[in-house]
Amino acid sequence: AAGGEYRAAYDPTGVPFAWRPPGLPLLLLPAALARPYDIVAAKAVILAWGVALLLLVYLLARRSGTSGAVSIAVALVATGPNTLLWSTEVVSEVPFVALVLAIVGLVGSRDVSDRRWAVAALLLAPLPLVRTAGLAMWVACAGWLMLDRQRHRTLRFTLLLGAFIPYGLWMLRNAQSGQESYLGYLWHQLTESNVGESLHQVVWSTILNYHILVGLWVPGGAPGSPVYGIVTSYPALLPIAAWPITALVASAMLAMCALGIWAR
Repeated sequence: AAGGEYRAAYDPTGVPFAWRPPGLPLLLLPAALARPYDIVAAKAVILAWGVALLLLVYLLARRSGTSGAVSIAVALVATGPNTLLWSTEVVSEVPFVALVLAIVGLVGSRDVSDRRWAVAALLLAPLPLVRTAGLAMWVACAGWLMLDRQRHRTLRFTLLLGAFIPYGLWMLRNAQSGQESYLGYLWHQLTESNVGESLHQVVWSTILNYHILVGLWVPGGAPGSPVYGIVTSYPALLPIAAWPITALVASAMLAMCALGIWAR
């Protein structure tokens, strides 16, 4: 715990403070109560989330794919190094993705009942507490409701606002410490930058995330160490000459995803 972002959490002179939200510790709480400080129990919880992730991939793929396509989709996710590694480490990636897929499965269709929206709101509530990026899913659901022409939009917006309460309370609680939160840091960076710096940041982030995307879809396909290399002893390095090929493959996969979304 030598990192500066965690020091404030153990400062006896001030209000307890944490840089990142507490979703993962809360997910691990049942295992911690049963077997305190047991890394095997903690990893078993994350592994269970990994199994749930594969089940969600299967259910979503079965909606519009053939049995062969469903099997391929599940096999690709199950055998990918990112899934294998992040499902066996005590990190929040796999629970976060599983929650996102569950929400998409509930609201990502033409006819969605109020009951399904209520369940989606229950899953959306802890999402930004697991990873702050979950706020993007909250914004996406709000945008979906604005474009939706079905009835009962007022009820569904109310459910959506209710889903924001846990994270809102977390923000208020953290604000009492007088420390800058992770989201506050991002907002400060955004407001302090001029237009040119902001555009440069957007371009840089787009290029960086494209490299990450290639590495996720074609494991080891981006130059340098893959994303999962931080938890392996000897991360594989891809020869630069192979980068155009893997980038082309990833671009084709991205185009197919876009066409599928448009068709749906």
